[in-house]
Amino acid sequence: MSGIVCAVRGGPGSHFTRRAALTQAAATGAPLYLLVVVSPQSYEPLHQGEQRAIRAELAWRELALARSNAAQLGATDVQFNVQIRIGDLHETIAQFVREVGGDRLLLGAPRGAIDATLSQDAMLELVSELQRDLNIEVEVVRPGTGDA
Repeated sequence: MSGIVCAVRGGPGSHFTRRAALTQAAATGAPLYLLVVVSPQSYEPLHQGEQRAIRAELAWRELALARSNAAQLGATDVQFNVQIRIGDLHETIAQFVREVGGDRLLLGAPRGAIDATLSQDAMLELVSELQRDLNIEVEVVRPGTGDA
């Protein structure tokens, strides 16, 4: 396996998605890339200093959460890389997967909350498009599945 990409946006489902990715990386020895995708609509109105601060805060948060999850899973030897990218969800994920040579992608299932960014139908469409465009396995991790 050449690499696992775990794309998260910071919602409640990110916890389960990150843990599933860490578990798979530990089992396969594949490198793990944790990708945080930020919508340009919420990011671009900010000035450069605020943008840098947000990227640094997101990277630190994801790193801390991944280290904590890895320790809880007994997978402290898993090597992972955290990246923050700003852009369209589909384009950003596809470009990143190609960049790192990933052959597996994990995404969190959309929340049922009113502030969810993707509906169930939009998520199915995204998964279908990514599988077609990248020719890789795309797994949707649902909250409450696996080890919590």
